[in-house]
Amino acid sequence: MQYLIFFAHVHEDFRLPELDALAKLEGIDVDLSAYTNSSPFLVVDLPDEETAKRLVKRAVLVRAIYELWGEAPTLEALHDVVKTRAAEYGWFEAYRTDTFKYEVEIFNHTRPVEEHVEMINSFRFTGFEGRIRMKGAQQIYAIFEEWTKPKAGPHTIDPTHKLVRVFNGRLVSVGNREAIHMYDLKKRQYLGTTSMDAELSLVSANMAHATPGKLVYDPFVGTGSFLFTCGHYGAMTFGSDIDGRQIRGGGKKRAGGVLANIKQYGLSSNFLDCCTYDITHNPLRKGVRFDAIVCDPPYGVRAGAKKLGRKNDEELRTEPILLRSGIYSHEQPDYHPPMRPYELSEVMVDLLGFSATRLNDGGRLVLWLPTVTDEYQDVDIPTHANMTLLYNSVQDFGKWARRLLTYVRHVRKDGEGDGEEMGKEGVVTNGLKPAHADFREKYFNRFRKDPEAGEVEEVADRLKEETLN
Repeated sequence: MQYLIFFAHVHEDFRLPELDALAKLEGIDVDLSAYTNSSPFLVVDLPDEETAKRLVKRAVLVRAIYELWGEAPTLEALHDVVKTRAAEYGWFEAYRTDTFKYEVEIFNHTRPVEEHVEMINSFRFTGFEGRIRMKGAQQIYAIFEEWTKPKAGPHTIDPTHKLVRVFNGRLVSVGNREAIHMYDLKKRQYLGTTSMDAELSLVSANMAHATPGKLVYDPFVGTGSFLFTCGHYGAMTFGSDIDGRQIRGGGKKRAGGVLANIKQYGLSSNFLDCCTYDITHNPLRKGVRFDAIVCDPPYGVRAGAKKLGRKNDEELRTEPILLRSGIYSHEQPDYHPPMRPYELSEVMVDLLGFSATRLNDGGRLVLWLPTVTDEYQDVDIPTHANMTLLYNSVQDFGKWARRLLTYVRHVRKDGEGDGEEMGKEGVVTNGLKPAHADFREKYFNRFRKDPEAGEVEEVADRLKEETLN
């Protein structure tokens, strides 16, 4: 049976990876090769209606899935297709007395309401006898038009702008876009400058295959966005960060921290805890493994990454300092261990090595990585001998972008060790300096090739503003 998937017209580069990840999670064999980013429609073959519902029930970037009644280049031709297929499957008789309503969706074009009504009335031949209900209808039928993208301006005629195809279908199930409103940052009790928006947090959870019974870890937990969305899908969640202040919160507007949001969303039973430590010096015992690791490593724009150590490669003391009071310095209540900047490319190497060690067989690493648009190459993405990169989706901001990378851990071979050193040694960086190296400096230099020239331009801009004011 053919079904029509209607995607949300946002984050086009993430739609196929999310749907493919959910198909694998549900064990559904479906051909998605006809998908293109330029169209919100995808026709797929599925065995039955229940399979269609399972495929999209937690998809954030899918608006709905429809039982496809027909597809044609024009509305008139569509009528003939629908009549033929309805006679074959008995659709008109099956739903004849059900209450119903029709919806019209037009992509890349607009039509006045009067034309919408004409399109709906053109399906009188269905012979439906049920009452029309705009709310709570038993059956919802949709008419879709897809047009080519207009190339000309709003007040000019584009001769290449034309109708591509028309669909008709019966609604089977909607996606999970309601969850976006549930976790909307505007409604969240505790926020931080690095909180990931709800939509992409939910997509990340889907890519990680967060499900009941799985343990998901965020090593750069911050304000906990991924804990909430992974917990939403039933996973047990655990997080850590080198800076515990973000976890705990503080001040009137930041009271409660991560725990306040956990209680707000009713996820206490899915939340283990959050700890404060550096993942490169973590206290986890050997053999502790996770089903998924989901994170957005800090890259220095809103919050800089740090790790234990001293700047300028100074060696740490091997012996504790005993104070005159007879108490060791590191046992003081206000003690803060020395920290140094943690360069993004170094974070990536450590994170892949840690994940290769700490993930279960088949476990997933899902992470966000910023890249410089003009400098990016596929070889910039580090790989690991024991992991496979499944998806590389990009959110483009112009001069820079951030990528959602999804890795899967290979099944361990007999006798394979679990040492973290072995995990880090398996990272492959191709011997090149990646474009995301020194990302913070590039960002604040506005991604100019010549930073000094950028400083001159900035001074000139300030002088110009002062003159105008």
